[in-house]
Amino acid sequence: MKHSGFKSRTRPMGDSTLSNGFKARTSGLKSRQLAVTAAEKQFWNQLAEVVGCVACRIDGRINTHVSIHHIDGRTKPGCHRNVLPLCAPHHQQDDTDPLGRLSIHGHRKPFEAKYGTEAELLAGALNILGVGQ
Repeated sequence: MKHSGFKSRTRPMGDSTLSNGFKARTSGLKSRQLAVTAAEKQFWNQLAEVVGCVACRIDGRINTHVSIHHIDGRTKPGCHRNVLPLCAPHHQQDDTDPLGRLSIHGHRKPFEAKYGTEAELLAGALNILGVGQ
């Protein structure tokens, strides 16, 4: 029998249970990102519709066109609840933004100096939703 040089898998194909008991979504995602549950998606929708971009809100604007920013990655238990709703210019660096908004990616220190830490912003968003952390 000819060997291909590849090591065999340590678990059967299709079994994506991690040692912590959580399921890892392996197709379409990087490394060991955890799959998003329906309840987490509903939470994200509430953040978007009720809170909107947390930075725009501080600037005095309501902007519900947001993306979800994961505060501490996408592989830890509870990672999909440890998130902030941010509009595109506040989430990713956009040098063409006519308002010159600071983004969390690329300008973390000035962003946090102006708007607060991610933990403070999350606490504020949860307060607006009326849920505890």
